[in-house]
Amino acid sequence: MSSLAALEADALHRLRSLATGHWFHSQLVDTVQSYNAKAVGEPSVSAEPLTAARRIIKKASVQAALLGTGAAAITTGGAVLTGETHGIAGLVAIPAAGAAMLADLVTRSRVTVRMSCEIAGLFGIRFNPEDPADLAQLHAVASQSVQQPEGGDSRGHDLLESLVDQHQEQLASTVGSTVVTETLVRNVIPVVGLLNSGLASYRLTEQLGHTLVHYSRARRGLEDAMAPIERDAPQLIELLIEGIWFMFTSDGQLDAHEAAILAHLLHRRASAVKHALLQRLHDDEAGWIQRLAEVPPERREAFLHVLTIASASDSDVAETERALLERAASALSVHGEDGELEELARKFRDRGLAA
Repeated sequence: MSSLAALEADALHRLRSLATGHWFHSQLVDTVQSYNAKAVGEPSVSAEPLTAARRIIKKASVQAALLGTGAAAITTGGAVLTGETHGIAGLVAIPAAGAAMLADLVTRSRVTVRMSCEIAGLFGIRFNPEDPADLAQLHAVASQSVQQPEGGDSRGHDLLESLVDQHQEQLASTVGSTVVTETLVRNVIPVVGLLNSGLASYRLTEQLGHTLVHYSRARRGLEDAMAPIERDAPQLIELLIEGIWFMFTSDGQLDAHEAAILAHLLHRRASAVKHALLQRLHDDEAGWIQRLAEVPPERREAFLHVLTIASASDSDVAETERALLERAASALSVHGEDGELEELARKFRDRGLAA
């Protein structure tokens, strides 16, 4: 009797985890731990990360498509069989369809999290399973589980605030709920699901992969450029993060990878500093430009270089970004090398690396 009660309790726990989306946090942590355990040595930057990333995205997208098609096939077959037997086969077909959809969403999520680890690894980035906030933030915004609210500010501050304020488990659970809903919607109409499920899984995985590439190449470039300032002048980091915010939003609302990078930078700050800084990330470009006078002369070239990386990392430089960078250079009394911005943008576009 006790063993039956234990089985019932375990089944109830699993259903609750599925309903709340908490399963995705466990999946995320387990997959990152597994990947890191098999990774050899310290993370290093690949010589050709974009080429390797395209192969990884293709492989993961095909796997996701096969999983989606398989689940839809079982769902459709079960529906047809149930209809032909006037509902009798439903006793077996309905649980089988549910199991197929569960296997689809769990296995597909494992595929996408591993893809995230592999793409980030190409750029020398390794996620921490003990604090996977950066990965949870990235998946939350890439899957649109966390979005800019209707009527929110034009730059995306509300979106960023949602990413920063929620604990990693909350964010991961939100992603889990989104995945469950999306899987159910794709399979709720059997024949239509058979036609659409594989294609939808392929496209969603491919889209996530491209967001991961944008995120990883920008984060690699920014971390490398910020390292000397982090080491020698950490008091300038808050002002620098403000500058990255203004660079990212000078051409409109934050993109998914930009929001995830800023959330990562804020997550690394102490709680009081993080929330005070978050409140300054609004529209006061002029005030930020004035405060650039606080940057010591010996740090100004390095400071401007970080802003240049932030602008170039998207590979397509908008005129508004160029104008803001010129204003910052003028305020810092630093004149960058001719063509530096275009050259960096070309490197990010062709190789994914600034170096």
